[in-house]
Amino acid sequence: MKDQTNKEGNMVNIIRKQDLKSIFVAPKNLLTFGKEEEKQEAIDIFIESFTKVPSDELKLVIIDTKNKLGKYDNDPRLLMPRITDSLEAAKVLEQMVAEMDHHFEMLAQALVKDIIDYNKEAAGQKKMPFIKIIIDDLEDVMAFDSVEHSIIVIAQKGKAAGFNVFMTAQNPSWNVLTGLIKSNIDEIFAFSLENQLDRHASYLILNTEEPLS
Repeated sequence: MKDQTNKEGNMVNIIRKQDLKSIFVAPKNLLTFGKEEEKQEAIDIFIESFTKVPSDELKLVIIDTKNKLGKYDNDPRLLMPRITDSLEAAKVLEQMVAEMDHHFEMLAQALVKDIIDYNKEAAGQKKMPFIKIIIDDLEDVMAFDSVEHSIIVIAQKGKAAGFNVFMTAQNPSWNVLTGLIKSNIDEIFAFSLENQLDRHASYLILNTEEPLS
């Protein structure tokens, strides 16, 4: 199946599961949608793709409001305990914006442009960790106005400081995947658009004039 796109350039890539790791290697801001088991598999592959990265070089923040990702509670790379409360998730995202700003202060003090140069200059000193933020079921946290702002700021500025966001949504609607979020996501993907729900979700994401066939 071909990728679907619209005039503004938003695209839903239809990918094979075996190709996910190649997508996750680059520090992109990503969104996937689809059936529950597909979303969970995507998260598993995302986390597994960093298995060989030491815990002092990469940290995970997992927002899991439906409490389905408990198997990662003992992952040494967790920056904080898994967040299962929506209000707490909104606060944590604000904290991540503040932490990102702290990273930028460290970059400025070291006179380097990004986290890669910073860690090259570290030479035996403590490295700056990459921070991967996972938001499962984005629709559960979008009730709080600060969430959209936090996601947009991290997506716009975060890569140089080592931050990126991976989000999932089961049925993204207009008030979940807003225009500002869409415009700052590097890639939107699904495993298929085989059922009516997925086609409808793709239609909402692309904001096309008529539903995709």
